[in-house]
Amino acid sequence: EEEHTKTLTLRSCWPSTDKDDNSRCDGEVYFAPDELILPLYHKIRIGIIPILDKVFYLDVGLEKFRHNNIDLLPERFQWDVFLSSESELKKELRQEGLLPEDALYEILQTPMPRFLWRAVALRGEQKFLEFLYDATDIEQGDYLIRHIEYDETLPAQLTSP
Repeated sequence: EEEHTKTLTLRSCWPSTDKDDNSRCDGEVYFAPDELILPLYHKIRIGIIPILDKVFYLDVGLEKFRHNNIDLLPERFQWDVFLSSESELKKELRQEGLLPEDALYEILQTPMPRFLWRAVALRGEQKFLEFLYDATDIEQGDYLIRHIEYDETLPAQLTSP
């Protein structure tokens, strides 16, 4: 396998040339971005770097927990970090049906800012935890709004001493 000199790379694959099988890959492709430009609405004051910093520290803590509880969490979390809106979040939560009715109702009734950074911890394709950040706050503020627990069995173990 080819050695990649950039430390921050993205991995993907070329879609198969077989028109009957679009899910197969013909080979891996690595992308090492030098710059990333994201146009943002002027009310969005928190950029992605502070959010990625917070996610990094969350991941380190969750990874420590995982190493001590390898039977409960056999693999490391994958993170999906993206900008969203309150209405998109609430619509998605209603459509997915992953939360108990009382938890869903509580989140739907909670006033939130128009724009949110969402950091979703995934186990395979399944959502485990999600952290919501106010994208319209100031960087010196406490812009974590809340977290959402998608797995009913593990959060108590994560918060216990």
